[in-house]
Amino acid sequence: MQSIYEKYQLKNVINASGRMTMLGVSTPKAEVTERVGYGLNHYFAIKDLVNKTGQYIAKLLKVENAVVISCASAGIAQSVAAVIVKDNADLLYNLHTSPQPVPVKLLCRKNIMLILVPQLTPWLHLVAVKLCRSRLC
Repeated sequence: MQSIYEKYQLKNVINASGRMTMLGVSTPKAEVTERVGYGLNHYFAIKDLVNKTGQYIAKLLKVENAVVISCASAGIAQSVAAVIVKDNADLLYNLHTSPQPVPVKLLCRKNIMLILVPQLTPWLHLVAVKLCRSRLC
């Protein structure tokens, strides 16, 4: 069987940076892989799964609420959207098309910009936000 590296002409990478979204984030433990396998072979009502896992994690962390996300970039985009939306139901469901005025610039530290821009750009596009390196953007 052809490897994924051969099939798509991918380079082998030596990760000297730690866990990073652009490098596949992590290599999961066998227990995690086993549970993911279970989830892939069973059906769940996603909304219920998201809510119940969030409640479970929040209880473990002793916080008001939590949500499971796919990666750090998605978490940042969701956090930005939450700050914009606040308690506005129309923006919650229509942020990307709402005629309501919303903030459109996000100030971000330079080192964060260098690491996350490739991953953040598609997510922040969904919440109609432009990344800025300084107040002058």
